[in-house]
Amino acid sequence: CKLYPLTQTEIRSYFLIYDEDLLDQCLKNRARMQFLKGFGYEFHVHIPADVLLHLKKRYEAYLKSAGAFPHEIGVILGYPLGDVEGFIRNGGKNYLLSGAWKVYVDVAAARRTFAQYQEMKHQALKHLMLGGILEELCEYRDER
Repeated sequence: CKLYPLTQTEIRSYFLIYDEDLLDQCLKNRARMQFLKGFGYEFHVHIPADVLLHLKKRYEAYLKSAGAFPHEIGVILGYPLGDVEGFIRNGGKNYLLSGAWKVYVDVAAARRTFAQYQEMKHQALKHLMLGGILEELCEYRDER
C-alpha cells in the first residue's frame, strides 16, 4: 500500500491510497493500457510514476473546474474495467449494484470485493480512532 499526494487546497489534502501490485498489473494489461491512453496517458515504458503524475494533473484540473472528474482512477485502483467503462458510458446510471463503485458487469465478484473493502474500512477507522496515523495503515496492510 502506498500514499500518493494528488493535490492540496487551503482546507484539504487529497491522497491516493493504492496497491503497488495492482497498479503494476494494470500497467501490464493491454486493455487497461488502451483505456488509459484514451484519457491522455502516454507511456514509452510502463512506469507507475508516469501514470500517477498524469492522474495528479487531471485531478488538479478537475478541482479547478478545468476538467471532468478523472473516472479512470477506478482502473488505477483496480476496479473492473467493464465497470469503469459502463459507468462512463451510462453516466453513472443503469448499474446493477452500487457499493464502493457502480457495478455493470459481475455482481457476485463485486459483492465479495465490497465485503472485503468494508472490513478494511472498519479496521482503518478503528486504527485512526485509537490514535494511529494514516501512514501506519499502509504499513499495517503490508504486514498482513
